[in-house]
Amino acid sequence: AQWFHNGPADSKGNPIKSSAHYCVDSDTIVQCVQCRDVAFGAKGFNRLGIQIEFAGRASQTREQWLDVYSLRMMQLFIRLYHEVLNPKYHIQAHWLSDIAIRRIESGHTHDLTGFCTHGDITRALSVPGGHTDPGPNFPRMRFLWELQNWQSGKNTGPDTGPR
Repeated sequence: AQWFHNGPADSKGNPIKSSAHYCVDSDTIVQCVQCRDVAFGAKGFNRLGIQIEFAGRASQTREQWLDVYSLRMMQLFIRLYHEVLNPKYHIQAHWLSDIAIRRIESGHTHDLTGFCTHGDITRALSVPGGHTDPGPNFPRMRFLWELQNWQSGKNTGPDTGPR
């Protein structure tokens, strides 16, 4: 959230219009934009989703994504998903394929929900200059496992689930 507040800039120092609905780190969730409003976090897909920013980088290794900090961050988001986002928006706990992303982008949104990354959107829609985060080492299977196995008040924790 602080990154957006400070005003991100391109390599030449020009301001970039950038925002997310929610920013998540290991101990805090900040809602930056109301879900009914457009957040500018996924070039080519802004109007079509709820933009979530994790405190991480596309260059992180799988081990870094699975450290205690990142797993706590994942747990916070999963709680937000189960208690707020899924009850209201009915987001399926699965990963969207490139074909599904293109169908959503072309207006076929009534039956398609799920998760995708900036990198997925950049690839699926051939977005010039698009983002690549959270990167190829983001533990998608662990993330989905956590989504599907979450129970209110019970943290599955860093020592459980697929690595």
